[in-house]
Amino acid sequence: MRMLATFLLLVSIVGVSLADDSRLEVVVLGKSHGFSRAELEQALATHTLTVADPDHDRPLVYDAFALSDVLALAGAAASHGDELVFQARDGYAPTVPFGELGQHAAYVAYREHGNPDGFGLVAQGKAMVSPAPYFLLWQEGKSLGPGFPWPYQLVRIELVDFATKYAALYPRDMAADTRERRGFATFKIHCLRCHSINLQGGDLGPELNVPKNITEYWPAAHLHAFIQDASSYRARSKMPSFAKRLTSDEVDDLIAYLTLMKSRKSASAE
Repeated sequence: MRMLATFLLLVSIVGVSLADDSRLEVVVLGKSHGFSRAELEQALATHTLTVADPDHDRPLVYDAFALSDVLALAGAAASHGDELVFQARDGYAPTVPFGELGQHAAYVAYREHGNPDGFGLVAQGKAMVSPAPYFLLWQEGKSLGPGFPWPYQLVRIELVDFATKYAALYPRDMAADTRERRGFATFKIHCLRCHSINLQGGDLGPELNVPKNITEYWPAAHLHAFIQDASSYRARSKMPSFAKRLTSDEVDDLIAYLTLMKSRKSASAE
């Protein structure tokens, strides 16, 4: 009895129950909607689809909910925002324009079809992790390119107005044809999912602007080389190689944006 009481006390202190492990939070207009796996299965159709995702060398079959159905369940509409933010347990937080859902089919997978353990393990830097509880899939597969992220350990989806949500890193006063604005576009697609500027963005990688901007302590030549291939500096780095994803000019544009933000530190973030 004492062991049982101790266990129940720990659960109450931590505020966690095993039933909460599969909950997915969907935020629309600042209002949070939480759904358990059972609630999603009861309310939505399950799709079984074969997808060539970036983490496997062969297509796998997944059981999943259509992302559009998940969003509709929370009452999301195009008038509520222009960007979707996907939050993973480890701080990875990629974004996708809401309008892309009208062009490409996305799904929220909850298991590999026929796998009693849900998912097999995938490599993340030096570790092997499970994609559970949810894994965002694109039906067209990994050929879609870097603008279409594949976050696993997905726990939260939020529909936001991008310029408002990320106001502290958005150089809206810069013309579209400037290096800094081009660099921001590159940062949004490739870097925002892991890194933050003024504490806005992903938490998987380090903050890049406060209290010191990365260009204040990394020489430009080393920063350029590191962005292109982090593993040449750090073994088994979680940061992927961008040598084939970004041209040298695109990396220079990105560094120009980072340099600009050195003079735009948010006092509230320091």
